[in-house]
Amino acid sequence: NNPDVVGAILGFSSIVISSPESISMVSEAASAGKYVMVFKAQGLSKKHRSFLKNYQDKGYIYLTEAGCLADRVKEIWKNRPPIAIPQDNLKVAQALSKIL
Repeated sequence: NNPDVVGAILGFSSIVISSPESISMVSEAASAGKYVMVFKAQGLSKKHRSFLKNYQDKGYIYLTEAGCLADRVKEIWKNRPPIAIPQDNLKVAQALSKIL
């Protein structure tokens, strides 16, 4: 597995569609500064549901039913709303600077 493949895919993408099972994939896609569509799925843990709701509430991702993805992509692409990007790295750096 080439570690640069995911970064290259994200770099060349304008809109990323992700399944909800991988918190790291969703957060990596959101951190790439792209529109991120995550389709809803059954059987997710409370942790996953909470994470996805938090990211949706902050505008980092668009959580939608799988059957509505095409319409949501068209809507996002047409309206091109501002892209919200998580600043988690900045928060971690600030917290570390306080204790170091």
